[in-house]
Amino acid sequence: MNSMRGRAILSLNDTPGVRETFDGLNMETFDLQYTIGQASAGPKEVTEVLIYNFDLPDEGLLGLL
Repeated sequence: MNSMRGRAILSLNDTPGVRETFDGLNMETFDLQYTIGQASAGPKEVTEVLIYNFDLPDEGLLGLL
């Protein structure tokens, strides 16, 4: 992602391996619930990391919408 000419955004599970692999890129974490396939167990709380290779506008991620 560092060497590509375009912009990219990637969302992955927040794990030490993901953070190590994408070290040097911009990252933000967020909490969410996985609900697909969780009918009997209920929603699963997880933390994801958003990885991107560009500077965000002043509005943050919402400025991209």
